[in-house]
Amino acid sequence: FSNYNGGERKIAFSGHDYVPYSLSVSFIDGYVIWSDFTNHSLIRADALNGSNKRVLLPNTINEVVALTIVHPSLQPQIPNPCGINNGGCSHLCLLSVNQSYTCACPEHFSFINNGNNRTC
Repeated sequence: FSNYNGGERKIAFSGHDYVPYSLSVSFIDGYVIWSDFTNHSLIRADALNGSNKRVLLPNTINEVVALTIVHPSLQPQIPNPCGINNGGCSHLCLLSVNQSYTCACPEHFSFINNGNNRTC
């Protein structure tokens, strides 16, 4: 670990048991997670001191070159325009780009001719 300028470098853990033969390392919830080419495994350990080492997926992966963590806490907090009152749509609220939405009607329904395209 280091500061943003690369200074104040600290070694969290080292040694034969922790040297990953890997192209993929990621961090989440205080853990470092890596793929190990030698054992074909996914492994995690405490990011600060290397304790609590645990094999998450033993002998099941080959040649992992990218590891991406998908976790609710890592997702951007973007308002959902359909989340309140179904976006004002009577039936279907379909998310679109740029935090917008479009109302839609179920099969065999159509919009009422009131000009707002929200009520089926």
